[in-house]
Amino acid sequence: LEALARRLGGEVQGRYKHESWRLGGLHCTDCAAKVEGVVGRLPGVAEVRASYALGTMNVLYDAEQVGAAQIEREVRSLG
Repeated sequence: LEALARRLGGEVQGRYKHESWRLGGLHCTDCAAKVEGVVGRLPGVAEVRASYALGTMNVLYDAEQVGAAQIEREVRSLG
């Protein structure tokens, strides 16, 4: 059982990616919350944090379910 858990843990860890983006155009905390809501609803997104003060977005996601390009498209669609 321990060997199986180690093998599966390695597979899951390899699937998850953590990426950061610089975001322009965040004018307030509500904008950051909107970004978090849209990106957070994508399948495979485990965690998203958008910071109005820093102009950044950090996302932890399952690369087998969603990709960086799809995340970027969703953010761009917000305008």
